[in-house]
Amino acid sequence: MDQRNGYHECHTCFRCDAELGQETLGDCTVRQNTVCKCAKGFFCAENRSVESDGCSQCQHCTLCEHYAEPCTATRDTVCKPSRNHNITYALLGVFTLLSLCFLFWLLCHAKTGHHPQCKTQPAPLPELEDIDLNDYLLEFLEKMNFETVLYAVRTMRLPEPIIDAIQRDHRDDTKEQKYQLLKVWYERRGSKGAFPELISTLQSNKKQVAEELIQIVKSHRQQS
Repeated sequence: MDQRNGYHECHTCFRCDAELGQETLGDCTVRQNTVCKCAKGFFCAENRSVESDGCSQCQHCTLCEHYAEPCTATRDTVCKPSRNHNITYALLGVFTLLSLCFLFWLLCHAKTGHHPQCKTQPAPLPELEDIDLNDYLLEFLEKMNFETVLYAVRTMRLPEPIIDAIQRDHRDDTKEQKYQLLKVWYERRGSKGAFPELISTLQSNKKQVAEELIQIVKSHRQQS
């Protein structure tokens, strides 16, 4: 440690975790713990700790945006809409298409009858029904990195003190952190509606991961 203390044993050196977007800035010594920093393409907000909270991946601006401010070690990328006449025309085209879809919908639901080409909404996919996630957690976590799990449980309102406690208790084991975060969320949330909520949360930002989890469930049902 870096100061006098009453401990009778030395502490284990912290290990920077590449899966959390960390890389080593300063090696561990007898007087100083390992110092981590965010790797290129990652950042950690000024009010958070790189070692305890990990780093978040910098966002990429879309084709309709430009990079107003680049991503730094303590701040995410700042994107702003591009001022381009082509984008204006594209937006007008989208608006026109949406207007036509709305008119078509009105025809389908007119009181005088249904449009001959109207179709009923498909029933919910069976794989989005309630399931016991305990049977799937380990397979799900193979498709979800730490950043994805952290995003999901925070979006689904797992309290920050619980998240911090799990990260602290398993600070050298990222896999166990992922498992405990998802398991504790599920135990607190309850099974009813849990899987559809998880898929809905991932589809808003991690659509590919959501599709992979659905395929895992479908595969199990086909084998049973």
